[in-house]
Amino acid sequence: TNIYNDGKKSPQTTDDGLALLYLFSTIDPWSPSNYFGVKRDLGQFERFRIMMYSDPFVSLINHKDCKAVAEAYPSRTHFIQLLRVEPKS
Repeated sequence: TNIYNDGKKSPQTTDDGLALLYLFSTIDPWSPSNYFGVKRDLGQFERFRIMMYSDPFVSLINHKDCKAVAEAYPSRTHFIQLLRVEPKS
């Protein structure tokens, strides 16, 4: 997976989007993360990927449609959005 802008072309793989999400998630590789609601060691991308392919997060991958139900701004740096996801049949 070539997720860096180094000028090299590589074919897109299934997990390129997850790799980008991992890069922008600001997970600290040196301490357990509460990113998925429970403390887990997500310092390596493979551990993050395994969590994304487990319930209930797998419904977010390759879904049919999603609609924003509600949103909130708990602080100036945080944004929370509640989504209704329609999985592919």
